[in-house]
Amino acid sequence: MEPNEDAPITGHRVARRRGADYHPAMTLTELFDAVRAPYAERLAAAARGQDGVPEAAFRLADGAVATEGALGLPLRADFLHVKGPAAGQSLMVDATSRPVFEPFEVAVAGRPVTVEPFTWDWALVSVAGLSLDHGAPALRDWFMRWFDEADAGALDAAGLRGVVHAMMDPVAAADGFEVTIDLGSAPGAAVGDLLTRLALAGATALRLGAPPADAGSGG
Repeated sequence: MEPNEDAPITGHRVARRRGADYHPAMTLTELFDAVRAPYAERLAAAARGQDGVPEAAFRLADGAVATEGALGLPLRADFLHVKGPAAGQSLMVDATSRPVFEPFEVAVAGRPVTVEPFTWDWALVSVAGLSLDHGAPALRDWFMRWFDEADAGALDAAGLRGVVHAMMDPVAAADGFEVTIDLGSAPGAAVGDLLTRLALAGATALRLGAPPADAGSGG
């Protein structure tokens, strides 16, 4: 079931900011792609002219991905140096601005989803009506779908893999849970896929936005 990707987001004023044009005629996936674009450009630019591996997955000596956290998930560096004095060190690339548009509500798989301004490398998904125990499988399956553990996907024209980078441990809330995600270079469709999976898992409402200012930052 698709999350209204072909329906325009109507009735909401959306502002132009830093080269990304957010407007009411956009579909949900188009909006997500527009939010992604400035960060993807920074991610690609950070790797140009350097000796290293963009979006490198952390791996064990046998080549298997290293996993961590409550969900046992792998992790990607934004860029991993492989030569020189910085060899083995990872580079973090942070978004420098947050897009500006009015929050709006849209139905995804029959559930209300509130979408607020957020940055691609540090997005907060708040889930209501679904316990963490029941939501965790949907989170893990989604993450592994968009992580590309085997690095099998082709690079795009900018040299990016189109993959998610990290998911923080979900935190239980009064009526559900919250989870913060570094979406890396994943396409806008990945976010629609996550919202759909959580709705179908039993969430009664969802919110996509930014974490509190004091909750750290992604990259």
